[in-house]
Amino acid sequence: MSLAWALAMGALPVALWRGDDAWARELACQLEEHAERHALAYWNEWSLLYRQVLAARASRVDVPYSAAWRADAVQGDHLATWLASLAGEAAGQRCAQGQVAWCAAEVWRASGERLLLGQGGEAAAEALFLRALGIARRQGALAWELRCATSLARLWRERGDSDGCRRATALLEPLVLALGDGHDGADRRAALRLLQD
Repeated sequence: MSLAWALAMGALPVALWRGDDAWARELACQLEEHAERHALAYWNEWSLLYRQVLAARASRVDVPYSAAWRADAVQGDHLATWLASLAGEAAGQRCAQGQVAWCAAEVWRASGERLLLGQGGEAAAEALFLRALGIARRQGALAWELRCATSLARLWRERGDSDGCRRATALLEPLVLALGDGHDGADRRAALRLLQD
């Protein structure tokens, strides 16, 4: 049980948050083999969830949340942190009710990203990004703060006005510097690309 928990709730989320899908695939295989060997049905469900997440990320297609994901509340809370398109209504409701403090910033950010995929959701998305940024800052969650700031900065830059570009740079630069060169995850690389544009 301890190894399954460490893989499913520790190592695999970190691999996905860093954007290291190759490492996540290796860990998901370990979790699946371990869960099957020891008849750990609950953790086997987690290995299925990870396979689905990795397949969706590999296809680079936004996958809507549906019953096919068969996620319990804890799994559902994690889903939005791995795939923005899976920030479903249930996750938003749990955050609004204060049941999911640890990832509320990321759920709100992911919800904003989903709005941007629709028509005319810029103002609502910006409000969600700002809400998420405030939560991340209050929690001292630098990784979530970087994600929120990157989404917000991208939105401001896409508007094409010089004020938006200045605000985006002022928002992102201190966060990238705070993380330092030792953090080479996907989120920091995305922020650096945005700063270089």
